[in-house]
Amino acid sequence: MKIRARFNLIFTLLATIALVFFGVTVYWVSKNDREKEFSSILKNKALVKSKLILSANLSLDELQQIFATQNEDSNRVTIAIYNEDFQQVYSEKSIFNTPDSTQIVLQKAKAHNEYIVKDGTKLTIGMTFLNDGKDYLVIASGSDHYGKEKLSELLYILIITAGIAIILLFILGFYFSKRVLNPIKEMTQEINKITAAHLDLRLRPLKHKDELNKLGAIFNQMLDRLESSFDSQKEFVAHISHELRTPLAAIITDLELALNQTHSSEEYRNTIERTLSDAKKIVHLSNNLLDLAKANYDPKEVGYTPLRIDEVLLEAYQEIQQGSAPCTVQMEFVGDTTDEHFMTVVGNPYLLKVACKNLIENACKFSYDHHCYIRIGFTNKMVKIEFIDNGIGIDDEDLDHIFVPFYRGSSQSDYDGYGIGLPLTQKILVQHSGELKVTTSPEQGSTFTMYIPHLANK
Repeated sequence: MKIRARFNLIFTLLATIALVFFGVTVYWVSKNDREKEFSSILKNKALVKSKLILSANLSLDELQQIFATQNEDSNRVTIAIYNEDFQQVYSEKSIFNTPDSTQIVLQKAKAHNEYIVKDGTKLTIGMTFLNDGKDYLVIASGSDHYGKEKLSELLYILIITAGIAIILLFILGFYFSKRVLNPIKEMTQEINKITAAHLDLRLRPLKHKDELNKLGAIFNQMLDRLESSFDSQKEFVAHISHELRTPLAAIITDLELALNQTHSSEEYRNTIERTLSDAKKIVHLSNNLLDLAKANYDPKEVGYTPLRIDEVLLEAYQEIQQGSAPCTVQMEFVGDTTDEHFMTVVGNPYLLKVACKNLIENACKFSYDHHCYIRIGFTNKMVKIEFIDNGIGIDDEDLDHIFVPFYRGSSQSDYDGYGIGLPLTQKILVQHSGELKVTTSPEQGSTFTMYIPHLANK
């Protein structure tokens, strides 16, 4: 069932329930009011008629003839009068079929001053009254034909009105549900136009600033993120293809030459060493790409644990020493380090080690003496770690692009690398609610400063 039909049915059903409740309430209140009104009329007529009968100096037969010749209205009252000893003084006709019923009503009326018996539309009242200093009891009976007719008319009007109202509500609900859901239909048509080839399309804002307009804005924001992700993916794939093509082409060329020509053992050895070097570059690039992918994970999916940042730095340096690139490190602590909470951060051990390793390798690679000076300090909220080198520095035109994946400055052409380390490090720090800053001077070196929240801030 379409949402429009479901919406209309629910609306009509709720309106029907409300109308039925309203109609039942009106009928029930009217019925109770009419019963109370008829009871009051019956009592007043019975008392007036009883006092008239007892005060008139006429015989019983004469009184009955007088009342019989009166015009009967729709609510004619029949009465029977008794003295305090339950002896009948006057009666127009038998009200009850059995004397026992009459006695029961008289006894209860005398005990409670009033007693009422209902039988469908017929109402019988037994009550006491005083006339000329004597106590009497009267039993009055009558049927509310007029009230019954009015209640029947009211019920008929309520049913007809409710039926017409339900039909109108269904039609109006169908019309207004179309009006209400029309923006959704338009949004659906616009969404169908958005494809991978047309991610630049956006939903138009609605005239009314309602929930649908907010939904459209959120959807457009999602499209912005998707478009940015697609563009980054295209650029990423293009860079990977370019970076992998060079070492793979070199490996293929060396192997083809080795197969097609006869070489000395020394030449074969050189070919194997070049091939091995290119293969290591591919492995290094693959590892960097995998780390870059991990740095883009949702933080909720990455395991975070408390760890000491100085231990992470030591592990990173130990792994660097196991490699072939020359590198020396000197660490210095600035400020009070007795509080362990200042040295402890919450993060993923592997990713933080990768970030530290990248910054140490960069400092050693670009320093003239392959030396990295690390200075560890603290602020009220952050661990501050500076990685200082005395190398070539970064040109001003390259400074704004150093965190762009695969970007390599003009001054770095003589150094091995793929332009992944700094973007990867920045992503890791952002994922850990930290940041990476750089200060540099050409030919004087660079300082990369890492900030990570410590536990003393928690």
